[in-house]
Amino acid sequence: MIDWLSLFFNALWIVGLALLLAAGSYAVYDRHSPGPDEQPAQPGTPVNHAVYRGMLMAGGILFCLGMASLSDVLWQRLAWVALGLGCVLQFGRRERQKGGLG
Repeated sequence: MIDWLSLFFNALWIVGLALLLAAGSYAVYDRHSPGPDEQPAQPGTPVNHAVYRGMLMAGGILFCLGMASLSDVLWQRLAWVALGLGCVLQFGRRERQKGGLG
């Protein structure tokens, strides 16, 4: 019989990782393909779009939530939860500095 709960938790971390990879690769693509009036970005220039930050935060949360729910040992669960909370706190701090998502 299929363990649906385990399937759901595995889907969480897989979707989270897919979001992280998609946000990262799209941000790199967007940075290297300037618009008609823009110059290409120099290597090492950070991408500061709220859309990418939101995708990275959502992916990080889903990944950490999925991994925490699949961990069997308490210290591993606590570590994944702490990492997920760190993602949320970092995102909130940056959004306060930047002035919101818009």
